[in-house]
Amino acid sequence: MTASPFRLTLLALLLHSSFVSASVYRCVIDGVTTFSQTPCADDAEEMRGYDTSPTRTPSEPTAATSAQDTLAEINSDVRQRNLNRQIQQLEQRLTRLQNDYETEFVELTGEPLPEGDSMTAYPLGLAQEISALRNRYNAEIKKVRDELAQRRKELSDI
Repeated sequence: MTASPFRLTLLALLLHSSFVSASVYRCVIDGVTTFSQTPCADDAEEMRGYDTSPTRTPSEPTAATSAQDTLAEINSDVRQRNLNRQIQQLEQRLTRLQNDYETEFVELTGEPLPEGDSMTAYPLGLAQEISALRNRYNAEIKKVRDELAQRRKELSDI
């Protein structure tokens, strides 16, 4: 993964001594994680690992460690946000596929999609077209469901 200009700027700021000595707050505003030197919301969480006292004891984390920890937290938050967005998009795609299947079924048969898998009520030619339609959509739906399960697992592992 290459470092983005945002990440490099953030790292430079974290390593700068005046920035490191200041408090850093993390807030979620309208679903977006925000970092600030001042509390940015009522539920602002002060980030751990920052030395805000004038002197530092040897047991306290160094500026580099604090910067690395903060960068790791930011990367984790960004990864979670991206996974949530991907999950939402996959759920929407799954809904669209299911709706498209139902629409094509109605266009093909002139009837609503029946409960279950019964194709006995249709003439052989129509039953074969319905079967091909179902197979095509089931394959796509399975791909989306598998990808959705994978993204959900990745999110739970963070």
